[in-house]
Amino acid sequence: MFYSTRNDKDFISASKAMLLGIASDGGLYLPKEFHSLDINECLDLSYTELAYKILRPYLDDFTDEEVKNAIEKAYGKKNFPEMTIGLKHIEGKSFLELFHGPTLTFKDMALSLLPHLMEVALKKHGQKKLHILTATSGDTGSAVLSAFRALPSVEVSVLYPNGGISYVQERQMLSFSSSTARAFALADGNFDDCQTLVKKTMLEGTKEDAFSSANSINPFRLLPQIVYYFAAYIGLVKEEKIKLGEKIDAIVPTGNFGDVFAGYLAKLMGCPIDKLVIASNPNRILPDFLETGKYDLRNRELLKTSSPSMDILISSNLERLLYLSCKSSSTVKKWMEELKKNKIFEADKKTMAAIRENFEAYCAEEKESLGSIVSLYDKEKYLIDPHTSVAYEVSNKRETKNLTLIVSTASPLKFPDTICKCFEKDFKDQRDALSILENEYNVPLPPQLRSVLENKTPRFLISSERFHKRMLKEPAYRIKAPATSANLGPGFDVLGVALSINNEFIFKKSDKDILRGFTFKGENLALKAYKEYFKYFDIPYVPADITLVKQAIPLSRGLGSSASAIVAGLLGANAICNNLHTKEELLDIASKMEGHPDNVAPCLLGGLCESHVIDGKVTVTKHDIHPSLKALLFIPEQRVSTEEARAILPKDYEVDIKKFQKERIPLLMNAFKEGDLKKINEALEDYIHVPYRARLIDDYWLVEKACGKLGLPMTISGSGSTLIIFYKDNEQADSLITSVQLKKTKHPYRFVEASFNKCLALYKKKGE
Repeated sequence: MFYSTRNDKDFISASKAMLLGIASDGGLYLPKEFHSLDINECLDLSYTELAYKILRPYLDDFTDEEVKNAIEKAYGKKNFPEMTIGLKHIEGKSFLELFHGPTLTFKDMALSLLPHLMEVALKKHGQKKLHILTATSGDTGSAVLSAFRALPSVEVSVLYPNGGISYVQERQMLSFSSSTARAFALADGNFDDCQTLVKKTMLEGTKEDAFSSANSINPFRLLPQIVYYFAAYIGLVKEEKIKLGEKIDAIVPTGNFGDVFAGYLAKLMGCPIDKLVIASNPNRILPDFLETGKYDLRNRELLKTSSPSMDILISSNLERLLYLSCKSSSTVKKWMEELKKNKIFEADKKTMAAIRENFEAYCAEEKESLGSIVSLYDKEKYLIDPHTSVAYEVSNKRETKNLTLIVSTASPLKFPDTICKCFEKDFKDQRDALSILENEYNVPLPPQLRSVLENKTPRFLISSERFHKRMLKEPAYRIKAPATSANLGPGFDVLGVALSINNEFIFKKSDKDILRGFTFKGENLALKAYKEYFKYFDIPYVPADITLVKQAIPLSRGLGSSASAIVAGLLGANAICNNLHTKEELLDIASKMEGHPDNVAPCLLGGLCESHVIDGKVTVTKHDIHPSLKALLFIPEQRVSTEEARAILPKDYEVDIKKFQKERIPLLMNAFKEGDLKKINEALEDYIHVPYRARLIDDYWLVEKACGKLGLPMTISGSGSTLIIFYKDNEQADSLITSVQLKKTKHPYRFVEASFNKCLALYKKKGE
């Protein structure tokens, strides 16, 4: 059973505490009691057996089989192919390596287990969905996203401070993003702001929101960390570094106080730990608290350091230690309210005495900890990361009769730039820095890190307000996809330009696929493209409610109506999947669906695009178009199908098409850039498709003659039947319209004015 640090009178089950993550009063859950463990009975246990023995008593409403299955899945070869933990003995000290999991960080030790337990907990409570909200200062995020990506019933949103984590940490998080899991970069805050925002959102959520947390504020993110302290102690005994029963000191680099607090719980349960040593970077909030008894945030700036996961001023898990030290939930509640209101609270002497009996705290300055990376490697050829170096430097500042266990929380590969700078190594970028670590410092890159660096998922920058709203209400996305004019004279299947005419759609998640506002009875290209996105990227499918709210692009008129639908479907899917992929990646799918890129490229990327398919990949060159140029579209009621327009083209040409385009297209692009109508007219002359397709458009020659008299360049838009005329001033357009009106056309028609500026497919959250 579990209770809140701010209300120790009410109790809930383990599964409920796990799913809630945080108590409704803002307090953190603790188990009703901590059971004792005889270390003698644990010496021959495997890591999974040890985990079961430690954790089983806390999972009160789980069966033995449920707990065993979850633990076996978490700590098997799939997540820990080489080892679960490692011990390295150097200079009479021992390093506890906790970075052999999927994301190369100690967070894997608990987060590999949590999703499997949560899956069982959801079934117990008949809960179909859960939304995990997590704040991270670097490592938690990637571990959470990695762990939960296999559970479609659990949605995950991770919030991290933009610019406040390492490149590799960010790339890892982005690489683990999926249709149900996404990392968001908070544009206007640090980690403490992220953590505060996550707590606020969770507490304001309704029952339907079903929020939980995978931060160490969740008791079952914290409790599994107890296991590796026992495992480390047993390892030290087996390797004859200590005798059974002999006490050790554990030095833990910490910011949020979760890892070192897990060590304290291990001590309460019987692990022979003497002192738990808090190793802090220059933010030093915890050393100052232990020294003064005052937790004081006033006039304190959060410093960005080379150990970003410790750049924290609000150490959430300290609340749990305060309760266990004073045993008064009302007192803890009062202190937390004072901290929120006044940015300071002062613990009483008795509470501080209880804390100091078990804890020490030291600070390592930047220069000291970075220097320790170099000195340790020079002496022992052992490379550590910038967080472990804080703990190592602290170990050099204190004297003890006990063996010192330094908790090594992350692989040095997660901070290649920092380490290269320590050794004064020049490097071009992060990849180059990683190569230096691998080749010069003998730190091999595991396969999971290589794949991370190849991932192209873009950063999702978000404000506090937008994140809060997004989490509390399922967003709907308004997609605008512009018309396009392709082929453009000699640019057959190569050139296309976006126009200021848009179809607009609204996409939102649904329990099943729903189409609204579509009158076309054939195959729906928007839905087809939406589905293709999930198939192409091998993502679990998310049904959508798709509404066509504006149909401005006419069908079968050579203005890219099909490209608009395809692009909208892909953008809608990408939006619902939290913007996982770049437009360049979407372009490959769109081009395959359309058959060629000349329409989809300008629709998706905007502007005047020259597109080629090389070795199956689309390459696009964007060209300038003079701001004075505008388009007048002659759109007859006559339709020309793409199949008909393709069929009329000859199978063999007298001219060399590639040579012709190579010579003519640069002339046309230069003419568009200069805005010279005469040059555009000359460069638009074509031998590939215009002379043939003109026969299909009944009023082509009439409009061409009128344009010729006014010196206005004209060509077929796409495969027709629309004709696109380029002009500069409104008098030219008016004169052409008047001239055509005086003629007798075979079909009703309309003229539409369009521009080329800022025309591209885009999406935004509805209401923004």
